Amino acid sequence: MADPNPASKDRSFGPGVVEVVVLTTSAGPLARLGHDLSFRVARLQVDLAADAASAEVVMQADSLELLSPVNGRDRADILKRLRKDVLRPDRYPEIRYSASRISQHGEGEHATLTVNGELTLCGRTRPLRIDLVRDRKDWGGKVVIRQPDYGIKPFKVLIGGLRVAPEITIQLRVPATDP
Repeated sequence: MADPNPASKDRSFGPGVVEVVVLTTSAGPLARLGHDLSFRVARLQVDLAADAASAEVVMQADSLELLSPVNGRDRADILKRLRKDVLRPDRYPEIRYSASRISQHGEGEHATLTVNGELTLCGRTRPLRIDLVRDRKDWGGKVVIRQPDYGIKPFKVLIGGLRVAPEITIQLRVPATDP
């Protein structure tokens, strides 16, 4: 039997509808020799509560795809190190964001959305606020996190002369639905 009130159901979104891109930058005296990298989360699920006041986002840690134009050998090495030394998906298969409070400010285009919740990455959970801005069809924004806050040692080589900066930027784009 069909639900008489379909608006009361949670809504779910997956890849292709929701976009999460992670950006890293090179740091150190030899930073110009490194790569500023971008990765796309290929497998994720967003469950938005029926009242749009909370949400759960689950990303598969082994699903990051390298978007940056990097040659084949470097590409394979970057992905291997990302999985083995950084995200460790064999031990922490999911990256989870639990949004406990979502509030909208303003209406229509250029409205803002404040999302308060907790990010769990590599077994560590920290509070994280995300601010999104609405355009015609999507909410978009970015947030910066520090790898050491989640127990991640930023990758480095050449005695630290070339390293990944501890801060990474996460860009988000989600469909605009009326909260």
